[in-house]
Amino acid sequence: MFLQIFLILILAILIIIILELDKIKKSITDLMGRAKDASLLNRLSKPGQRHLSNSWWCLETPDIRAPLKLLKSSGQKFSSDDVKHLKEIIEKALRDHNIKVETMNEPLIGPRAATFSFKPAAGVQAAEILAVKHDLASELLVHPIKIEAPISGTDLIGVEVPYRRQAGVSLGHELETDKFINTKNPLTVPFGRDSENKQRSVNLHNLPHLLIGGAAGSGKSVFINSLIISLMTKHSPRVLRFILADSKRVDLTVYNSLPYLLTPVITTYQKIINALDWCSGELDLRLKIFAAAEMRNLEEYNKDRPEKLPYIIFILAEISDFCIGDQKKILAGKMIKLLQLGRAGGLHLVAATSKPGDELFSGALKANFPARLALAASSEQESREILNTGGAERLSGKGEALFINAEMSQPVRLQLPYVGHEIIKNVVDYFRGQSGNFKPADVIDLASSGDDLDELLETAKSLVIEEGHASISLLQRKLRIEYARASYILDQLENFGVIGPASGANPREVFITPEMYKKMKKRAALENANPALVDDMLGEAKELVIKSGHASAAYLERKLNISYARSARLLDLMEEQGVIGPGAGALPRKVINNNEQVILAGEASLFSASAKKMNFRILHFEDDGMLAKMYGAKFEKAGFAYVNYGSPSKNPVAVVLKEKPDLIIMDIIMPVMDGFTAAEILKSHAATKKIPIVGLCNMSQQADVARAAGLSMIDYFVKQHFIPGEIVEKIKDYFKDPKSYKPIAFYLMSGNLRERVSPVK
Repeated sequence: MFLQIFLILILAILIIIILELDKIKKSITDLMGRAKDASLLNRLSKPGQRHLSNSWWCLETPDIRAPLKLLKSSGQKFSSDDVKHLKEIIEKALRDHNIKVETMNEPLIGPRAATFSFKPAAGVQAAEILAVKHDLASELLVHPIKIEAPISGTDLIGVEVPYRRQAGVSLGHELETDKFINTKNPLTVPFGRDSENKQRSVNLHNLPHLLIGGAAGSGKSVFINSLIISLMTKHSPRVLRFILADSKRVDLTVYNSLPYLLTPVITTYQKIINALDWCSGELDLRLKIFAAAEMRNLEEYNKDRPEKLPYIIFILAEISDFCIGDQKKILAGKMIKLLQLGRAGGLHLVAATSKPGDELFSGALKANFPARLALAASSEQESREILNTGGAERLSGKGEALFINAEMSQPVRLQLPYVGHEIIKNVVDYFRGQSGNFKPADVIDLASSGDDLDELLETAKSLVIEEGHASISLLQRKLRIEYARASYILDQLENFGVIGPASGANPREVFITPEMYKKMKKRAALENANPALVDDMLGEAKELVIKSGHASAAYLERKLNISYARSARLLDLMEEQGVIGPGAGALPRKVINNNEQVILAGEASLFSASAKKMNFRILHFEDDGMLAKMYGAKFEKAGFAYVNYGSPSKNPVAVVLKEKPDLIIMDIIMPVMDGFTAAEILKSHAATKKIPIVGLCNMSQQADVARAAGLSMIDYFVKQHFIPGEIVEKIKDYFKDPKSYKPIAFYLMSGNLRERVSPVK
């Protein structure tokens, strides 16, 4: 008996060991697969290329989906009694007009209308029935009704009667059906119901791209929202990502900050171009990876991998409004490559427009959209521009559409699914609640490439500086240009740091005064003749090229607002210092140094040998604690006594008197804290005790303006009343005094990089 129990225990232990070995083996296989993928990725990636093809992206992305319970069915069912009543009204109206009917068929109940078909008696002409159309509509108390006399291919007359009460097709109801729950196609989305009330769905993988056209108010935005929401209910952000572009800035911006987005919703032409360039690079990399792994497409590659490469859905709403003139050719050319190769790489484009006749869609671009969805069009010509056939001009709007793809000979009529603003808000709030403060990885660099600067940019720049404010209406009125171009120029001025971001309907703030602008132009004229002026920009230029991984004269010219000649000299100096490689024709230079090397170089200057001997006691006022986390341990390790107080929520003078520091580190620009501004804090410190202050600033925009004005950072703050001039002089005197601690310097903080602005010699 005991022997049997013992043997059973031994057997159970062996089974457990075998099961665990399988798990261990699977884990090892997964790790080897990841290592192989990482090795392959490193070999095929371009230097500095950011991509989705590695594990950090999956690990940092929340694995959540939108539950179907958030999508409550909003459509009303139309009862059989209602349909029966309509049928009786039609029969009575026909009798009253002496139109005899041989047979009346059972009505066809659709999503928004019921179709009644009947065979007229011998001798009744179709014209007689069409003549009573308006009387029939009055009897039915609905408008408009449609009479098809005869129904194509039959001897029947059809009368389509819309429901008096709004019925429609609820997105929530469509997604709850077995057809969508059990589908094995990952990119299947509901397309509503056809005229026979049958469910229709489309697999985006098979399309593989979709062009949506229709007049304003026809339902394009509603359908795009239903497409986005339906994919969010099926996939987590680890499986699917979106790039959204919205020229109106109202339809899709609600999705900003959701983990599905690769970048905040795009609202400008240049950022679309840069996003398309990024997609092209990502697509090239994926196809190389598939070829090296002997796979044909994304589905095969993802099949046995624990960490999937995500699908990318690029949606462009009202795409025609993003561009003008020659920009349309550039945009079309960049889209065509993705349209031709995107399917294999798991990248799909959805473009919507209310201007299908725009020159943007002429030629090859439209031909590369085999799937078309036409909502209510304003004319037959507009319908033909979308579908190559008429019919959309007869649609009633409110989501009624005609759909055709490469496998269909004729378009099918659909009632598209509806999703209301309340449901969209529920879904967005759910994701924000689940992912907390999660911010999508900044995979796409949407910094302007400078290839398409508007020719009126300099004129607009002078105008807004002279006026002291910037708005679209100002540029339209003064420069006599259209809305889209004025909006594009403002975005360029914002990228250059001339003006601030949009703030509702208010004019934008202009950061450069007329006096500063005169100095800028004077400085630009001098710098070409005096190469020595380049030195004070070298630190920022280094930071810029290392952070972006891009080194070219045009790039520095645009980003630093300096001349091309000066940009070229900066590149030569960086080459001499080993930061970048030699020139290679028109191609950008290779960036040799990396981010960490620059950061360490900045930190090393604070931890010099002479400073360590002084046993500094450091008091740190900082607004968000970021520097405290970054520097605290390193200060203490270097022999400094370090105290962090975060924001000065209490009287800063009392804190200084208590701690008696040898050095104060603080943000120069800080919000008001309990009545104390940054200038008042600095003034109090200097009046209480002569203590050196290292000023840090994390507002790169202010720094850009200072440099553009030809001022050092400290002088700029004096001009803008951030720091009283007498306090600045005391600090400067402190550094000039031979008895003082010389290694300390003023620093400018920009992002995560430190650059010495006024080093002490």
